[in-house]
Amino acid sequence: MTMRQRASAFLLLLVIMLSGLLSYVFYRSVDEMLKDELQRRGDAIAESVAESSTLGVLLGDKVILIDVATRFLSEEDVAYIWILNRDVEPLYPPLSTLDAAAFDQVVQGDILEVQGKIAVIADMRVGGAQQKTMPVYHVAVPIWRQPTAAGAVFENGDGEKTSAGGSARELVGFVQVGLTLERIEEQARMVMFRAAFLVMGVAFFGTLAAAVMLNRWLEPLQVVTALARRIRLFGFQRAVGGTEHEVEYSIANTARSRQADEIGLLQDTFLEMVKEIGVHDRRLREQKQRLKQMVAQRTEQLARAKEEALAANRAKSRFLASMSHELRTPLNAVIGYTEMLQHGFARNPEKQAEYLEIIRSSGQHLLSVINDILDLSKLEEGGYSVHPERFSLQGCMEQAMAFVQPMVLEKKLLAALNCPDIEVVSDERMLKQVMINLLSNACKFTPTGGHVDVTVKDERGMVDIVVADNGEGMTQDEVQQALQAFVQIGAGETRSSEGTGLGLPIVDRFVKLMKGKLSIFSEKGEGTIVRIRLPKHIGGL
Repeated sequence: MTMRQRASAFLLLLVIMLSGLLSYVFYRSVDEMLKDELQRRGDAIAESVAESSTLGVLLGDKVILIDVATRFLSEEDVAYIWILNRDVEPLYPPLSTLDAAAFDQVVQGDILEVQGKIAVIADMRVGGAQQKTMPVYHVAVPIWRQPTAAGAVFENGDGEKTSAGGSARELVGFVQVGLTLERIEEQARMVMFRAAFLVMGVAFFGTLAAAVMLNRWLEPLQVVTALARRIRLFGFQRAVGGTEHEVEYSIANTARSRQADEIGLLQDTFLEMVKEIGVHDRRLREQKQRLKQMVAQRTEQLARAKEEALAANRAKSRFLASMSHELRTPLNAVIGYTEMLQHGFARNPEKQAEYLEIIRSSGQHLLSVINDILDLSKLEEGGYSVHPERFSLQGCMEQAMAFVQPMVLEKKLLAALNCPDIEVVSDERMLKQVMINLLSNACKFTPTGGHVDVTVKDERGMVDIVVADNGEGMTQDEVQQALQAFVQIGAGETRSSEGTGLGLPIVDRFVKLMKGKLSIFSEKGEGTIVRIRLPKHIGGL
């Protein structure tokens, strides 16, 4: 919000507040004046009714009372007239036609406490059959019998004669008159409407006049703020230009008029400051650009590091959940079958041999899991080193194939090895572990009756080892995940085989230690081809 808008809003609010205050004071004055007039009128009507009904009360003549009440009920604003005797019993209207609750509330509360004139404003129901609640001004006055000549005789409505006399006045009854406030409220609402209309008119013209005056007074300040806003929104170069000539031209077009006062001085000072800013603007933009590039690079690095940390944490959590199953399963088998042997459940040698074979295979599986974990831990910490030695590659491949032969026979797989008799210099134990892991994965994920082929080629000082199967296969994303530590493909889903999920990460690290390269080609449902390219000679042998 600009200063002109704030000043206009302040003046508008001030005008509205003052107009509203004056309207309220005017409304309250008119309301009080109308109520005072109603009270005076109510007092006068009540006194007139009391004076006119004195004879009717003394004689008990209901005709007189009805005539008096009817004459005054035709007056404007008169809601009701009650005439009561000294015992506060209604003479007009009859008790049977009164609302008992209203009678107790108004009459008993107003008249019995004070034997004098009482005036209150309270709500009551009026209107006969279709009663409604409205504020009513109640006036209660006593009826006095004035001193009369001695021996005067009055005849009441029943034909009985009553004598009156004495020098002191005597209380003979009460008159209760109620005047509605509807007309006063209607007039007050009309006054309030006119006051509101007056407030809106005064506010409109006051705001219009204030806007015209403020526009003239604040024009230099608007020039300064407009230029500052342009610089803030579009930058110094787009707002006023880059060269000194462009700055001068833009400032000359911006300053439309100048005043010889404080605001005009502020305008001139600001424009001079803009000229000085132009000198440093280019340097500032260059520094800002460099900082933005540095911040963007750092932010990208932090985001990538955070994502890698989160992915590693999730992978470790999944690995631990899977590893608990991989460790418990063989341990449960070892403990269970050992207890069965201890309790003599296997009495014949064949059964004992079967149980012992289960215990041996479970222990072998447990040892394999632990070895995988230890191998990966050593690789992560850099504890592994290559020990080159001269050996026959064909013999190493045959030993690896022999290791997975039980699984090949169990699943009735077609396993083939095509390897020439090549002499290499490398780490035989590490290469054998690589082949065992690859062949174990191939056998695990190949369905019954499938095939696993190993092909070795000698190419110009390099050795190509290819392990192919027609198993489940993987997508490209799953291939990338399988090469990450602690990531297991199919974790949380129904998997067709067991495993630690550390095989490929260990293979990848062993191949790199032997200065080789690992490549994986796979397609979902079409099988997997793993290619390892190693140098024939590493080390000094």
